[in-house]
Amino acid sequence: MKPNVVKEFINNFKLEGEFSIESVLEETKTFVKSNFSELFLDGNSVHACLPSYNKVMLAHLVREYASFSQVAIHFQVDAMIRNHDWPELFTELQKNLNDKKGDDSKGIPHLEIMREGFRRDLGINVDVRVIEPSAVTQTFLKSMHRIFNNDDNAYSVGALIAFEVIAKEEFHILNSILKEYRKRIGKDKNEFSAFENTLTAYYFDEQKNLNISHEQELVDAIRSYIDEKNFTQMIRGYLSVVLTMNKWWNNLYSESIYQSEFDNLEDFTPLMTSVRNNILG
Repeated sequence: MKPNVVKEFINNFKLEGEFSIESVLEETKTFVKSNFSELFLDGNSVHACLPSYNKVMLAHLVREYASFSQVAIHFQVDAMIRNHDWPELFTELQKNLNDKKGDDSKGIPHLEIMREGFRRDLGINVDVRVIEPSAVTQTFLKSMHRIFNNDDNAYSVGALIAFEVIAKEEFHILNSILKEYRKRIGKDKNEFSAFENTLTAYYFDEQKNLNISHEQELVDAIRSYIDEKNFTQMIRGYLSVVLTMNKWWNNLYSESIYQSEFDNLEDFTPLMTSVRNNILG
């Protein structure tokens, strides 16, 4: 990514024809696809290195993503608290939270399905009450909280929409990590049927469907509020999430490379034994 590419994109953004939120978002998505490769399976550095990672590192990556997923619901709460006089947006966010709390899954919260699915299907404990994310992920989560605590509604809704859009792509990355781990522990001969009829498969399907519907429902909720005067704030919020999440994936990749190098040094065997015990419990 070239320096100042985001600033240039926002400053040079030109509306053509009649204003619509959809056209602004489509142009922004095209820009993101061209400049933020870590957010897409075919450009994600972690995905590219999966065959070289050992089982411990793969389990660590699963826990890092799960730590993020379990905190993500609070980002929406942050945005709701900061919402000013956009009742349709508040209602939509409340509906999204209710979905995640189990309204569409027989009263079982989505995070409980994820935690139990990862435990059953992978043998990995991802409960944040006992697992602490790495410094890389903690820094990332603090940055995300700051973004969603912005008191500008247009900025916040841009961040919210980006969150839903990016999640659809990230599930492909997460799925590749989970399948690689399953192969390493001998549970999968056919990587394409890795999670059929499992809680993990149910969790994935539910999330993908919700991300698709939530994006459109958010757009519908703000249609009467976003216009030619404030759409650039929406773009800024959107790209703030993009930048932060792209950086997180890049940092996870860098962390994994250094960790792998330590794994290859005999002098660090006692240290790595401690790390393994901490990761695998």
